[in-house]
Amino acid sequence: MRAALVILISLLVISAVIGIIIILLGSFDETEIRILFTCGVLSAYTALMTPSLFHIGRGRYTYLTRMAITSTSTALVMLLFLVWGGEPIKGESYFRSLVSLGVLAVATNHSLVLLITGSTKLIVKVVQQTTISIIVLVTIFFLVAIWNDGLPEPLLRIFFALVVLDALGSMATPVLVKSLR
Repeated sequence: MRAALVILISLLVISAVIGIIIILLGSFDETEIRILFTCGVLSAYTALMTPSLFHIGRGRYTYLTRMAITSTSTALVMLLFLVWGGEPIKGESYFRSLVSLGVLAVATNHSLVLLITGSTKLIVKVVQQTTISIIVLVTIFFLVAIWNDGLPEPLLRIFFALVVLDALGSMATPVLVKSLR
């Protein structure tokens, strides 16, 4: 776990240094733009992988953690393939798969962030589990929209209501943990 963390932090530092050099001294040609985009993608990857590494180190939520690592890493590889000029086979399906993996990566790591707290307080557990259930629903709505070219208006309204509840639960969980100590 420590080696993976060191590698991710090293990627972040190297990406930042390269990005700053290109921004300050570069000519923003096609290659430099690809390098900047790659730096940004690697930085996002590092941020997304942090909750997974936290749980790997503690041996908790192994299935969810594996799903997070797999979806995040696969999305990274697919995105870098596109950045560096790869021609995807069956382009539309490739893009839908990439976006689906991205949604799954964000959802699983978002859930893992909420699961970091070890609070045993009932209210915290209820808010935490309810929020994770809402994250699952939001993910399902996203995936349906991706593969069905959008959502009909009634489902879109429900989707946005769930997004608001997701945000509320995501903010309420750490506040509850802190206030109930």
